Amino acid sequence: MRRFILTGAPGAGKTTLIRALASRGRAVVEEAATDVNTELLAEGIVDPSRAPDFIDRIVACQRARRLAADAPLQFHDRSAICTLALCRYLGLPKPASLTAELCRLLNYLT
Repeated sequence: MRRFILTGAPGAGKTTLIRALASRGRAVVEEAATDVNTELLAEGIVDPSRAPDFIDRIVACQRARRLAADAPLQFHDRSAICTLALCRYLGLPKPASLTAELCRLLNYLT
């Protein structure tokens, strides 16, 4: 299986590229953090990044989307590595769920 992860600053064009790939029939895995933010806002949480399970919810969404993408060639809009960067940026501790995903990625690469 081949997986490509698109990463970069907000507004760099990752999602635009992912949508273009999807429109051409490629298997894509959508970015999760935006959807988690939207869900938490809908639940009435004013600052989603301060929700105690914010990172866990992103990891769970990423994992579910990754598992649902059943194709030999996949394009991912962000990854657990990006979620780790988000944790560090927000000054949040790295939850066990994220550590497990990062370990899975490292095992996949080796």
